[in-house]
Amino acid sequence: MLTPAVNNQLRTNGDKAWFGWPSNARIEALREEWFQAQDLATQQKLASEIQVAAYDFVPYVPTGQFLIPTAYRKNLDGIIIAPVVFLWNVDKK
Repeated sequence: MLTPAVNNQLRTNGDKAWFGWPSNARIEALREEWFQAQDLATQQKLASEIQVAAYDFVPYVPTGQFLIPTAYRKNLDGIIIAPVVFLWNVDKK
C-alpha cells in the first residue's frame, strides 16, 4: 500500500465501517492529519507515525500474497508485462 489514502485495511473507523471493523482514534486522527499535510516531509513524518501506531494496535494481519502466472504464445508482440493483463498493443506475428 503506497499511502494511507489507499490502504483500506489500515482504516480503523469501527462503527462507520463493516461490522467487526477495528476502532482506533489515534490512527484515524493521524490519517486525517496526513490528508491535511502541506508538504511531502510532513506526510512522510505522519506516515511513519501511522505505521508505528498500526504496529502497536495491529488493525489487520496480512495472510499472504498471490501471483497469477500468465503465459503468452511466442507469436505475439507488444505484450505489456504488468500486474494485470492488458489486452491492447498486442500484435500477432
